[in-house]
Amino acid sequence: MTGKNNPMWLNGAKKKPYPKQFSNWLKNRIKQRDEYICYLCNIEHKIALKENLSVHHIDYDKNNCNEKNLITLCKSHNAKVNTNRKYWKQYFENIIDAYLYSFKYTESF
Repeated sequence: MTGKNNPMWLNGAKKKPYPKQFSNWLKNRIKQRDEYICYLCNIEHKIALKENLSVHHIDYDKNNCNEKNLITLCKSHNAKVNTNRKYWKQYFENIIDAYLYSFKYTESF
């Protein structure tokens, strides 16, 4: 099934361009923050497969380029998380919240 008949249809959102804020600089910053590791397979892609990484919008909103809404995934897993979006949104929000909390906690000592 294609288009509106496909259960994955999101009102044509995939066709919308990414905003200017979703720049290579920002994507590289997120990959660096995440140490070039896919958050699902935990494989480091820094050396040989750096181009295999994607920066994923946790809330699936291309216009939300807040760093708390972005996470590093390998391209295979970035494709995988386009199903069951409610589950993956919550899953990644929990990861980012835990990461940010641990970072702030360790920085205060």
